[in-house]
Amino acid sequence: AVPVTAAASDSDGSIASVLLYADGVVFATLGGTSPPYTASVTGLAAGVHVLTAKATDNGGASTTSAGVSITVDAAAGSGTVTLQDASGGYSGTRDVYLDWFNPGYAWGQANRMLEYANGYADLVRFAVFVSEGGPVPDGATITSATLSLYKQSAYDQSYQLRRVLKDWAEGEATWNKARSTLLWSVPGANGVGSDIDAVVVATGSVGWNPGWLNFDVTASVAAMSTGGANYGW
Repeated sequence: AVPVTAAASDSDGSIASVLLYADGVVFATLGGTSPPYTASVTGLAAGVHVLTAKATDNGGASTTSAGVSITVDAAAGSGTVTLQDASGGYSGTRDVYLDWFNPGYAWGQANRMLEYANGYADLVRFAVFVSEGGPVPDGATITSATLSLYKQSAYDQSYQLRRVLKDWAEGEATWNKARSTLLWSVPGANGVGSDIDAVVVATGSVGWNPGWLNFDVTASVAAMSTGGANYGW
């Protein structure tokens, strides 16, 4: 329900009635003896609507107000989204691995990320909220969020996930730089407290064979929803 209030007066008599309109259709007829002239309009579809008021005096003269435009947003409701490139038209994934063996090379266009002891660091980032190109309404309450990465090869390692603190670029990030004009504090994004958060968000492990690593990132995404920077993990 959208409350609407009109003001009306008459210099040589009195107001007999006030009609309130939404898109040219009357939604309220109000008597002229009891200002303010207020009523609520309901059932408006999402989109732009024009509200007007028409006042008639005791002599039958009338005036229609200028239109006031309002925009009705679709109900946010609740739901679950999957952020994966080529899924439902989404294209907001960014990932790169930083390469100690080739410290000046940007691997942003590679179709996989590598890890081997301390020789590589893997960065991944998603456009989550509308303001950054994602599908989730800004300020939404996050009740659950999971980051999943697929391990293609053998070995049963455990992995730590930390939030990244610098604004890196997929096509520019290297072992030495977060982007072309921004150095990592410690090469390989190894600056704890400067390049990456000191807090380990989650740990994940999978058996010897290929499989999915799943990390609980609810707290991270909730922090982003309330204004925290989203530089990924």
